[in-house]
Amino acid sequence: MRFKVSAPASELVAANAAGAGTGTLGINVLFHGDGGQSFFDFPNQGVNNGLMGVALLSPDPQLRWGGFDPQDQTGLVRPDGVAHSFMLPAFGASLGVPGAVLGCGGLEPQVAVQGDLSNVRFHWQSTTDELPDLQTSIPQAIAAYEQLAVDAGLSDAQIGQLQTADASPIGGHCEFDEKDFVSGVQLLTDNYGTIINGNAALNGVTVTNDVVGNEDLFGTAANGAQLNNVNTKSVSGSGAVSTKERLAAK
Repeated sequence: MRFKVSAPASELVAANAAGAGTGTLGINVLFHGDGGQSFFDFPNQGVNNGLMGVALLSPDPQLRWGGFDPQDQTGLVRPDGVAHSFMLPAFGASLGVPGAVLGCGGLEPQVAVQGDLSNVRFHWQSTTDELPDLQTSIPQAIAAYEQLAVDAGLSDAQIGQLQTADASPIGGHCEFDEKDFVSGVQLLTDNYGTIINGNAALNGVTVTNDVVGNEDLFGTAANGAQLNNVNTKSVSGSGAVSTKERLAAK
């Protein structure tokens, strides 16, 4: 597997190159999308927010994480497992991953979740004109990770602080700056730190809006102002229900 690392040499090797360095930086790892464009652009290069930039390139000949099924027309079927839908559930807890930003994509876990991910900071970012199949898979992914937090006993308020989502940028797939794919990915990457800290804005719109009751980014709650309105209506229309009951009804 090819990878890129952008950090001072002292973080990686000793001054005399005789051993490992004594670095203290964390790591911001980029998993590119289909085709590997973001790996080559390396939008997270440099040191930002105390994190060195690292990018990984899929070993698949078509640069798709988890390969592909030639019979699949959606692009969502990955015989070998999608990177984030495998890495986060399988290794997120053991590696101590504090947070992840899932831009213009996301699947619910494709393997059994190992350990406790309930306190991991997750943010999903999409756009108004996202690809049709992703408009189905992203809400499913949001609900799945929200369910992990519910099962761990977190309250709606706690979940809202940890899990946020937005689809307010007006544009197509990954056009987070409302202009272009490449510059959109760069904008999202540049705002990684503020997103994880819960106070990011893209194009002047706050995007760190909690997911509770607003898992469907592409329904009526597609913009920041509406996403802050938590849905407390009962599935049967007869009063408030818990988040666990509401997710179970999906």
